[in-house]
Amino acid sequence: MKAGGQVPVTCYLFLARTLMLENKQDDVIATFRTGLKLKPGMTVARCDLAAALFSTGRCRETETSLETGLAHDATEPEPHCPLAMDAAMQGQYLRAGEQCAEALPAPCS
Repeated sequence: MKAGGQVPVTCYLFLARTLMLENKQDDVIATFRTGLKLKPGMTVARCDLAAALFSTGRCRETETSLETGLAHDATEPEPHCPLAMDAAMQGQYLRAGEQCAEALPAPCS
């Protein structure tokens, strides 16, 4: 534990992933959200939260989580792929393609 009694954000990530193995999705989601309050731009936690939300059928919350991650760093490629998958699952293929394109590195000039 850090000085001042604050739990490091990586502990929330580890705990949430452990809870995933036990299939405790509501606890997983709550734990990721707690960790993300401490470090909102932690992309790996944001994507894992989106996966947990998606697995429980919360598609709109999945999109919101990933879009929040992109607001912190739009150059980060990881959130684009789950957004593309979510769009494709909803039959929004153009949007899915656009999200995939955003995840690709810029072409060399």
